[in-house]
Amino acid sequence: MLVYRRAGFRYADHVATPTEWSHAAAADVTLSVPRDDLLLLLGESGSGKSTLIRMANGLIPHFHSGEFTGAVYLNGDDTRAHAVRDLARTAGVIFQNHEAQLFSATVERELAFGPRHLGLAREEIAARIGAVAEQTGITHLLARPTTHLSGGERARVAIACVRTMQPPLLILDEPSAALDPQAADDLWTLLATLHQQGITIAVAEHRPGRLWEDATSVAAMQNGALDLHRTPAAILQSSHQASNLPIPTVARICMESDLSERPRTATDAADILRARQLTLQPRPGAISVTGEVVLVAEAVRYERENRAVLHGIDLRLHRGETIALVGMNGAGKTTLLRLLAGLAQPHGGRITGGDGMPVPRQPVGLLLQNADDALFCRTVREEVEYSARMLKQYDAAWIELLIARFSLEPLLERPPLGLSDGEKRRVALAAMLAHRPEVVLLDEPTAGQDRQRRNALAGILAALRAEGVGVILATHDMEFAAAHCPRWLVLSEGRLIADAPPAAVMIDPTLRTRAHLLPTPIAELALALGVPYTGEEITLVSTGDRVLEHPG
Repeated sequence: MLVYRRAGFRYADHVATPTEWSHAAAADVTLSVPRDDLLLLLGESGSGKSTLIRMANGLIPHFHSGEFTGAVYLNGDDTRAHAVRDLARTAGVIFQNHEAQLFSATVERELAFGPRHLGLAREEIAARIGAVAEQTGITHLLARPTTHLSGGERARVAIACVRTMQPPLLILDEPSAALDPQAADDLWTLLATLHQQGITIAVAEHRPGRLWEDATSVAAMQNGALDLHRTPAAILQSSHQASNLPIPTVARICMESDLSERPRTATDAADILRARQLTLQPRPGAISVTGEVVLVAEAVRYERENRAVLHGIDLRLHRGETIALVGMNGAGKTTLLRLLAGLAQPHGGRITGGDGMPVPRQPVGLLLQNADDALFCRTVREEVEYSARMLKQYDAAWIELLIARFSLEPLLERPPLGLSDGEKRRVALAAMLAHRPEVVLLDEPTAGQDRQRRNALAGILAALRAEGVGVILATHDMEFAAAHCPRWLVLSEGRLIADAPPAAVMIDPTLRTRAHLLPTPIAELALALGVPYTGEEITLVSTGDRVLEHPG
């Protein structure tokens, strides 16, 4: 259905002249996605995944400026010879930046746009909207303005918009990045169902989760080239190929413990460990900091269009503390971060520093969910250094550490808005940290980030803790939050329903259900083995007292 023949592309840099080309984003890619395939596309941030997707529906070469080589065929048609609007009937694409994909006044009008331009009857359009809205869990959003959606809600609406056109090929670029755990799991279930109904699917993901169970093939990109294309089972059995890929956590545990099996679910992993007379030995988790208070929210309320978004939120952030703000899409996490950063004022309650005085903006840094909103300089280097220079907090050693930690060296002279979404987020995060704020607020910092970049972020968080910086990060990445945030604030429908360590949340099914959370794979494995879950760092213990450590 989709064929790449020695396809490659270089984006125009537009730094000096329109004829100055960037490095090759993709080069000499030969790949076939047959009808009825469910392809999982992997690779580091900036490896070329999004470029392949833009080739699939003709955005490359018809929309993006650059040098296109080779050829791409969609249903046998050369994409060079067909307009994007015609290719969209066959290939429906959901992009990383969902906000750029939405433009109608309301969600219902957004869903109607595609079918209307296909010339469908009004009754058919209404039927499709109703069916797809229910399928994607957005029926309650149909009358909502698209500008008033959370990041996760925008993601689901973008998926629904493409589904209303019923293309036989569905391509998704990081679809779970802004989704809460339950919504992401629902999405994987939906994709599996569509695949069973004959829809061909390709998904680029950094956190594929259950997709390893349903995928029929896996391809991986590296530095713009196709690195491998095999079945999931073949890749998992090859430790060399699997080591740098986001394989299932339970498979990685077995691989790093030198076990031959490669389970994809916690249930299968528990059976394997029992057969080998192995189990998990609980290790104490990190202890939350209780030092000087640097940020206080008291009975904070916020409304939008006469609709309550936050109801009486209370919190205290201490120096050196890292808090995860978790909960379902639309629970109010982003709104709370914006209030804490001073970008909006509460309609009730107050936000102060530890001394009870209003918080000056300079000591607070906020990473926005949409990195595009934070980028405006000519080059990445200028972007990273801007806040530090403007606030007279420039520290060359700290800047160089940020550049190294987030692997920005190859990007320093490139324009930030020309980068991939994952690269933009790394630049925005480094730029926000450059002036060394005392309070750091991060909105989905691991979205669109590969395993290596998530580890780099963990290193930065450790450095911030050591310096006494207070951090609150809103995230749907349960594994990252459980490993690096000893205290969780759980939001549900604008209310704070729990302030507890991650282990307490993981073992409470009622709380998880209210907040649309799911246990991490290691928490699931602990439950299946009947041992306490205390954190993501685990030790495998055999009856012969041989200990196998896993770093989490």
